[in-house]
Amino acid sequence: MKKCLSILCFLLAPLWPVWLWTQEPSGSSSIQAANVQFMQLIVKGNMVIVALSEHPDITYTGNTMHIATKDNDIDVAVADISFFGFSETDQPVQGIKLPQIAKPKFVSGQVLFTQLKPDSAVEVFAADGRKVAALSANDDGVAIVDLSSKPKGTYIIKTATQTMKVTNKK
Repeated sequence: MKKCLSILCFLLAPLWPVWLWTQEPSGSSSIQAANVQFMQLIVKGNMVIVALSEHPDITYTGNTMHIATKDNDIDVAVADISFFGFSETDQPVQGIKLPQIAKPKFVSGQVLFTQLKPDSAVEVFAADGRKVAALSANDDGVAIVDLSSKPKGTYIIKTATQTMKVTNKK
């Protein structure tokens, strides 16, 4: 039932641009008026934050949710989503406890990771398996993968705690 409600909210969200929907940790739902600016998902324990200013297009194929922005595409198995909501800020919704793992944000052709271990590796691979970039998190645990200068295509981004597929549309 929770997944069906989440999917319904995803489909109806564009019709409610000034409403905030959150699933409370207890499993209950609430709707509050707010100046919504970000969509948040917890996927396999990882917080994924998408800026609504990027005008994400959300579609479903089978059991996969596809989030597309002007610059990036993200595919997520619906079964892997444990939280979905909207917020005014890019900080996790109150009451949701996350393990200390990397949090990616997708904005304007860049993937920004926070909460990485300092100096931890971030690797970017093309769809054919070639490593096209390698960088390290700074002392604050932040790393920025800039795909805006890369050719269009699908990339795999790997950190110590997660691997994700991103499609660069620029």
